[in-house]
Amino acid sequence: MTRAPGLERRWSAIAAIVATLTLSGSGAAAAAPSGWTRIEHPALVGGNSISYVMDVLPPERGSGWLAGGFVVDPDGIRTPAVWGSRDGATWRRWSAGARGLTPGRILGPGETRAICSGPHGATVIATRGAGRDEQVLAWHRRSGVWSRASETVAASAEAADCADGPTGTLVVGSGATGGTAVAWTQDSAGAPWRPTVLADTLPRSALFGVTRVGRGFATTGQGGARGQLDLVLWTTSGSGWSSVGGSAPVFSEPGAQAGLALVTFAGRIVVVGETGTGNGAIWTGTDGPAAPPAAGPS
Repeated sequence: MTRAPGLERRWSAIAAIVATLTLSGSGAAAAAPSGWTRIEHPALVGGNSISYVMDVLPPERGSGWLAGGFVVDPDGIRTPAVWGSRDGATWRRWSAGARGLTPGRILGPGETRAICSGPHGATVIATRGAGRDEQVLAWHRRSGVWSRASETVAASAEAADCADGPTGTLVVGSGATGGTAVAWTQDSAGAPWRPTVLADTLPRSALFGVTRVGRGFATTGQGGARGQLDLVLWTTSGSGWSSVGGSAPVFSEPGAQAGLALVTFAGRIVVVGETGTGNGAIWTGTDGPAAPPAAGPS
């Protein structure tokens, strides 16, 4: 069940833009009988390149819409990109250039995996390279201005998602080699990124989704501690991580399982992902501590 992080998010991101803008009455395309609308704008059209929108953020604190993705040029070079819109109908695209995220030149190959925002502004997470040479990069927008250059979050790693909260900015993913599920934390702008290895197993552990929970975060993915891929869920309030669910039967059913994304709703955590061979799954519960291991025969 090893996957390319972030690719599962593309369709949910596009659906989120379309559904929300349709409800607000924005958009340039004619509405279908069902009430759905496809947003059309030149900035979303690939032209000689191919555009991929991977993640989206709704407006907050007057920031407007933000969508993250990448553009593939005719030579196959992937450039991290961000789309922004004040009204949901008129869009502008920025690409990673020599002066940061600008409409200009290509800085180098890369693929956006997620975009997040919160008390520390907006952050775009991208990867560049492959295998041991793969890097996780970040661009920040503070007070409406994007950083001129990317920060290196980690080397020999791949990222899947990010979130921002009162305790800092969090990126989740895995080591590019081996079986480590890793979370990287930046306490404040310009501070170093601190890695925390939550699991190191074979089969390969990895984190695919993260969301803000109160002042902390919850993250989900897959873990191979039992010799098969199980659903995993961890939470943190900013001072250490706690496993949720643990050996509860729903976390360790027969066959491979993985949590791909999660949200909080009405005091509960909702995780979506895969179970068995190609089956979609939805899990819901609270962020309480992991269940203790089942007692063995006396």
